[in-house]
Amino acid sequence: MGGLNNKRDKLMKNFIWKNLFVLTLISASSQAFANHCVEEFEEHSKFADDIQKYYKICENKNLTYSNWSINGIQWGDYFTCFTRLQTHQKEVPFFFRKCLNKKYSEYISSYSFSECQNEMKKNHPKKDTSICLDERIGTGVSKWGFSDCMEDAAPLGLKYSERLNLCIGHIGDKKISCAKDILSLHKVGEALKICDNYQARKNIDKKNYLPCMKALMDYGISKESATITCSKRDFNSSIECINNNNGKFSKDTLASYCSEQDFRDASENRSFHPCVQKAQKDNLSLRESISVCTQDDDLIELFAKSEEFASCKETVKNSYGFSTKSAYYSCSDQDVRSQIGNDSFMSCFENGIKSGLLGYFEYRTDELENSFTFNLFNKKNNNPYYYVIENCFDDQSFSRYKKENKYLKLFADYNIHSNTVFKKERTLLGGLSALRFDQENSKLYFLSDDKGHYGEPRIYVYDYSFESQEIKLFEDKLIKFKKPATIPMKGEQKTTKQQSFSWGMDPEGMDFGSNGEIIISSEVDDLSSGNGITVFSPEGVKISNLDIGKDFVKEGFDHGMQHNKGFESLSISPSKNSLFVANESTLSQDKKYTWKDGNCRWRDYINFTGEAIRIAKYSKEGTTYKEKDQYFYVLDNEVDNGVSEVLALDENNLLVLERSWDNSRRKITAKIFHVNLKSAQPIPSDLGVEEEKEKEEEKEEEVENEQENSVTIVPLKGEDNDNDENDVEIDPYYFQEGDRYFHDGNIYRRDFKYGPYNPTDTVQPVSRRNATRTNYKQKRRKEAKAEVIENFTLKKKLILDMDDIVSELSPGFRRLDNFEGLALGPILPNGNPSLALVGDNNFSLNQRSLFILLEMKPRVWHRLLRN
Repeated sequence: MGGLNNKRDKLMKNFIWKNLFVLTLISASSQAFANHCVEEFEEHSKFADDIQKYYKICENKNLTYSNWSINGIQWGDYFTCFTRLQTHQKEVPFFFRKCLNKKYSEYISSYSFSECQNEMKKNHPKKDTSICLDERIGTGVSKWGFSDCMEDAAPLGLKYSERLNLCIGHIGDKKISCAKDILSLHKVGEALKICDNYQARKNIDKKNYLPCMKALMDYGISKESATITCSKRDFNSSIECINNNNGKFSKDTLASYCSEQDFRDASENRSFHPCVQKAQKDNLSLRESISVCTQDDDLIELFAKSEEFASCKETVKNSYGFSTKSAYYSCSDQDVRSQIGNDSFMSCFENGIKSGLLGYFEYRTDELENSFTFNLFNKKNNNPYYYVIENCFDDQSFSRYKKENKYLKLFADYNIHSNTVFKKERTLLGGLSALRFDQENSKLYFLSDDKGHYGEPRIYVYDYSFESQEIKLFEDKLIKFKKPATIPMKGEQKTTKQQSFSWGMDPEGMDFGSNGEIIISSEVDDLSSGNGITVFSPEGVKISNLDIGKDFVKEGFDHGMQHNKGFESLSISPSKNSLFVANESTLSQDKKYTWKDGNCRWRDYINFTGEAIRIAKYSKEGTTYKEKDQYFYVLDNEVDNGVSEVLALDENNLLVLERSWDNSRRKITAKIFHVNLKSAQPIPSDLGVEEEKEKEEEKEEEVENEQENSVTIVPLKGEDNDNDENDVEIDPYYFQEGDRYFHDGNIYRRDFKYGPYNPTDTVQPVSRRNATRTNYKQKRRKEAKAEVIENFTLKKKLILDMDDIVSELSPGFRRLDNFEGLALGPILPNGNPSLALVGDNNFSLNQRSLFILLEMKPRVWHRLLRN
């Protein structure tokens, strides 16, 4: 035994010395290249006094350099750039680093840069060659025709810089030629702006623009309106439309609307003008009246002459409280007019319209009036209430599926259009990832996960009230997240400006502390910076970060959060003593606990087995929260499933919102579960210590299997079955290609009786002896790993599958959406508490922000939480 140990020690020493030798060679090689880098700078640099700062480039570990190149750029090309930029040290103080950009270095070394400098020295008023440092300018100056363009632009009286910007563009010469043709009517700047338009340039080139302008302006139309009309392709049709409708509308109104094909077609109907007049008498604005009446001929006739339509319009306005515009669009549908006396249908229709919050159907109407969005999203009808009508007729023909839920009942659903704007600050409303109610002050807070695309990360604040069993929202303010003002260094100017978080966070979860502070969970990948959970003041200024457990921090590929699968949820208990967060999907190191094949003995209380995520509980310590415990929570085995929200009902009872998206079926699944922390033990800190031992056992088993399944060469005999010189040895695993067999680069002749596998031979091409045993071991190992976390996994109880209430949603909106927020809602008018959910529209026009209130049944909930 001692001799064996001595032999092993000797082998280890040899291995260590060999590796040290390799590392020494690598280090020496790197040092040699670094020394060569310094030598190159000493040879080429003319700044002997400053040479030391250039040496620092050679110390940069992110660069690659050799005897021939630096960062992939040949030394000669690099120093050509280096030399040319030396004269521009003020504009490019770190020019020696700038030249390390291969593309920029190639530009500085190119003919384009030299030509640009020559042009600036020759013609620039201040001989300023530094503007050539801009690659766009240098490339534009060196292109063919630049000098001619600058010469042609000279009579326009433009400054040199204006001519330069004009002529480096790809259509600069065309714009100059175009502008010269209309200088009799427009100033230079105005003419150049008009000539940006391709169709305007075409009309001017064909000598049609100026006659069009003269005709319209003589007619009394303003120059601005005439310019729009004469820049269109179909300006002759527009002029004809203006002449045909003379006296019916103001001249500028005609000039504006006659440039649209739909208006021109509608205005040819004799009933169009009476339709507009009737709409104006119904207190619609001129713009709304024209919009309502710009329809097909049959609808124009209906609006202008039909008594049935007039009766329907008055009924829905007076009996059901429809707005005039809603009355026009709803009564334009024959099916609605036929059901005007059907209280069941009209009640359904009214509910569908009322479920659109914050002007949903006005935005829907605008969307349908836009030809692009109409063709993109609306496949059936241009009536904004089309889907409401369709669902209400279905309700007349078929009884809706309704499943009674033990815990929750749908109170109402509300829908917000994706074009909705928070009017006070002209900010798009969307990306709603969390919500909270302040019942004491009747405030509703929506958190947006906008990362800077449509504005700064923010919270929309609304006042809310219940009127006639319906919730009403009124804009209050925006809370924008900001970094605190920095203390200026000595000599710097003082500033109180706070930096935005536009690209520094991905807010997903939200709750409020005991002093009104806002605590946000952010789905950032880098949790080492501490931005996973951030505390803000009530005004949105950052105060501090909460410490993140090391289990969640990403380290390499096999530890921590997965990309974009971080802290999607956050909740604070009503007592403010506990805070809970959960990762959306399993941590990298927890993937081994997922069991999806066969049965597990602990599967009895989990309907399906899926990924194991962690719920972390923080306890309040002083003015902050510190992580105390972690628990496993196993997701349902749905496609792309994850936890989008947790909601703390008290210190131990949580509601968990699971949401999945099956792209193949285009289906969203959302479920609410209840868990009690007392149903499991906290995850121990030493979980996984035995993993290294298991890995070693697995490696040994793999080696053993490889040895047992190793390739055996089977001697196969020629047709005479004698051992002659034509006998070949064929590996039974190799595949045939024509008349040859390939094995590690060697070619074996095909000259045998039985082919590559002889069924009479005792050697089999695949070892089946170990296949069953290996599969069983792997299966048992997976089971064992899953069973390791049995005691630390929370038992969950299904409270609501959202599929069960889809048929109860408002007509026109019977589909689920991307649910991300779950909160305790307001006390309902009947005195019962409620749960609120909100869906994230991802700022997409083919989604909407879905807001749902669910009535809680108090007795059942008391029993659930008591147990």
